[in-house]
Amino acid sequence: MLAIGGGRWYSSGSFWYCRLTPTSGSDIRFSSEYTVLNAVVEADGSWAFDETVPSGGNPSYYEWHVATNGTVTGGYRSPGGDVQQLGPFQYVHQPADCSY
Repeated sequence: MLAIGGGRWYSSGSFWYCRLTPTSGSDIRFSSEYTVLNAVVEADGSWAFDETVPSGGNPSYYEWHVATNGTVTGGYRSPGGDVQQLGPFQYVHQPADCSY
């Protein structure tokens, strides 16, 4: 796995997002708001959802797929940008504010 990603999403529409990488200084930890669309749980227990995150008035779009073993893959598109593939990551439960 290239990184470990996780986060905590709240019904209020806010979240903490954490992505740990093997490269010093490149970890991502931030809090923002989100909108979830098209959430689905498959018969095998895997799940997927689309996510919109505001970014200075221009939303970014994510698509996430979480396998039953916790492997996460996805895609990211910034405003006006091309889709970038994300992952694989390993989904982990973390503290609400990404502190370790």
